[in-house]
Amino acid sequence: LKSLSVTGTGGFTGRSGDGANILQQGTGSVTMNISGASGSTSGSGIFVRNTAIGGDIDVTTGAVTIANTVNNAVDVQSDSADGDLTVRTNGAVSGGRTGLLAVHNGTGALNVTANGNTSSDVFGINVQHNGSGTTNVISTGIATGADGNGITISTEVDAADVTLVAQDSFGGINGIVVIAGGSGATHITANGNTTGAGGGGGDGIFARTGSVV
Repeated sequence: LKSLSVTGTGGFTGRSGDGANILQQGTGSVTMNISGASGSTSGSGIFVRNTAIGGDIDVTTGAVTIANTVNNAVDVQSDSADGDLTVRTNGAVSGGRTGLLAVHNGTGALNVTANGNTSSDVFGINVQHNGSGTTNVISTGIATGADGNGITISTEVDAADVTLVAQDSFGGINGIVVIAGGSGATHITANGNTTGAGGGGGDGIFARTGSVV
C-alpha cells in the first residue's frame, strides 16, 4: 500500500489548471489536510480522484475560491470499491458550477462537513452516493446555489441511511433537495432558513425516499 499525503498550512492556486489536482492510481489512501486558501482562475480549486483499487479519501481544506462557472470549487470523487470518502471545508467556498461536489461510487461511507458558507452559480453543495454506504452531510454556514439548489443529496437504490444537518440554504430553484433511493432511513435537520426561489421548482425543501427520480 502506498498512501498519498498532502499537508500543510499553505494553499494552492492555479491559473489555467487546478489549484490542486490529486490522483491516487494505486491501492493506498489519499489524505489532504491544508488550512490555507486555495483557488483557480480557469480550473477547480481542489480536484481529487482515486480508482476502484484505491483506499480511503480524506480531504480537509481551508477557503476555496474559483473565478469560472464551468468547474467546481471543491471536486472530490471516490471510485474505491470499499473505501470511505470524507470531505471537510474549513472556510468559505465559492465559485464555479458547484461549490462543493462529493461523489462516492463504492460501498464505503460518504461524509461531508462544510464549516463556512458555500456558494456557486448552480449547486452550493452537491453530494452523490452511487454505491451502498451511508451518507452524512453537515453544513454550518449558508449554502447557496444561485441558479439551482442550495444543498442537493442523491443516493442510489443500494444506499444506506442519509443524514443532513443544515443551517441556512438558498437556491434559485430549491433550498434543499434530498433524493434517497435506498432502503435506509433519511434524517433531515434544518436549523436555519431554507428558501427555494422558484425557476422550475420553488420548494424550500424537496425530499423523496425509496426511489430514484
